[in-house]
Amino acid sequence: MKGRYSLPGAIIFFTLTILPINFFHLSRSCAQVSPPEPLQTKITSQDWQRLERLVQIAQHHSATIKAASTALGVSAFEETVSLELSQTYSSGSFIEDQEQFPEEENSLEIALTLNPLKIISAIQQRPALKAQLQEAKQQKRVEVIKAYVAYLQARQTTQITAYQMQAFTNRHPLAARLPSTAVTQTLSNPAYVSAAQEMLSANAQEQVALAELAASVGLSESETLRVLRTEW
Repeated sequence: MKGRYSLPGAIIFFTLTILPINFFHLSRSCAQVSPPEPLQTKITSQDWQRLERLVQIAQHHSATIKAASTALGVSAFEETVSLELSQTYSSGSFIEDQEQFPEEENSLEIALTLNPLKIISAIQQRPALKAQLQEAKQQKRVEVIKAYVAYLQARQTTQITAYQMQAFTNRHPLAARLPSTAVTQTLSNPAYVSAAQEMLSANAQEQVALAELAASVGLSESETLRVLRTEW
């Protein structure tokens, strides 16, 4: 009786142990085929935090904003007040021990002149100067946002093309399921040539987008990447 049930028991045990192994292998293969990270579908809160930091830096470095801010400051009244300095000399004599000696005195005169008409004109121009400053800040903000979004799109395009390019390498699971002619890395393979061109174009566009973002912010490319990689 013991030998009668030993064989089925062994078969059941073997079947139960091999299924998890196959399932684990299948899940591992699916994980390798999937992209290394999910694609971005919207501007996240972290993106906006990075954007606010980039906008602050860009507005601080902007020559247009600096000029508008200077025009709104003390320089707006520089023509309303004139200051003149003059030095005068006076001569005389003094007597010491019954002897007379010549004497000269120097004095500094300051003349301050106010122009009421120019003061009124400067005050009336302040609202327009404030509007120019605010407009310059808004334009710089829009410029940085556009450059940042363009960089995000270019970086994601590079990610997609890099994943597609893996089909032409022996390390990618997809290459094992395709015909050998489809994964050949030669110029005679149109699919490989097209994928390589797309990847080169994507990498180049990402570098251009990073350079444009750095230029709009007023930082170097390495400094801009440091801000982008900061965790918020």
